[in-house]
Amino acid sequence: MTGLETKLKKTKFRSDQDELKLRAAYLYYVEGRTQEQVAQHLGISRIKALRLLAATREDGTVQITINSPAGSLIKLSGMLPGATFRSTSQTGFRSALVGAQRCRFACVRSRGVKSTT
Repeated sequence: MTGLETKLKKTKFRSDQDELKLRAAYLYYVEGRTQEQVAQHLGISRIKALRLLAATREDGTVQITINSPAGSLIKLSGMLPGATFRSTSQTGFRSALVGAQRCRFACVRSRGVKSTT
């Protein structure tokens, strides 16, 4: 096999893998199928489906955006190990729990984050 033939095979393989990634992403993210259902539909293992989906996130093919004021709280909780957030339905405010001590460092209304330190 010549170098050109090898290159053509690699290019075809790459193209096939890209198409498989796109199909897996569409089935999973758009149609809402499970990883197992994606794998069965494409005739691949669930692990292969998982890897294809991860690759679409890594290469930017799939980008996930959360459009919610709660997104700010989740980002803050990532900065505070062990922090969890809960909301009170009466007030619409959310507060952070850090360990056993309650911290009211951020109150969120539907318009965004307001610092209360």
